[in-house]
Amino acid sequence: MTYDFAIIGAGIVGLAAAREILRARPRSSIIIFEKERAIACHQTGHNSGVIHAGIYFAPGSLRARLCREGAAAAKAFCTEQGIKFETCGKLLVAANEGERIHMDALFERARQNGIEALRIDRAGLMRLEPNITGVGALGIPSMGILDYRMVASALPESQSRKEPRYSSAPKSLRFAKTPTPSSSRPRAAPSPGNGRRLARSDLRPGGR
Repeated sequence: MTYDFAIIGAGIVGLAAAREILRARPRSSIIIFEKERAIACHQTGHNSGVIHAGIYFAPGSLRARLCREGAAAAKAFCTEQGIKFETCGKLLVAANEGERIHMDALFERARQNGIEALRIDRAGLMRLEPNITGVGALGIPSMGILDYRMVASALPESQSRKEPRYSSAPKSLRFAKTPTPSSSRPRAAPSPGNGRRLARSDLRPGGR
């Protein structure tokens, strides 16, 4: 069988890519290669679990826009799938007067990026968190926390029509274009069993 897409790595990026492909092209066939015995075993399952707001990125940049839209999409997906998350906000603390200047710059950057930010003085900071020592802070109410491993686990189940096929993979994969008269040449990747799989296109979000 020749698949339409081969995706290397069953982390959140690979699984989300498969989901979006099937949403856009429901009849596509997809195979996902994963070297571990379960999904989300690497970066997806070993991170701080923060829903970032995008406050640090340059105003108007693609990173700022995608971070903001991604945060909203993550919360919407969790709500839809019944995954617990908490919009607890985050405090960015200025430990001294020199850092307060940096807080002012971040406040302006948040404003330009359309992110709500609250100026908090020393007294307000002590009320919110007595164990923090600082001269002030910025409060970012939209930031939150969630378990991205749970999100990754829910991605295949959120497909309404079909799921990708999963295949265990060796520690390294070799790709090669196969001779074919077609203008869309399938790529071959080795796999247990018959030794290879064919796909017309490949995505490689598997990290290192």
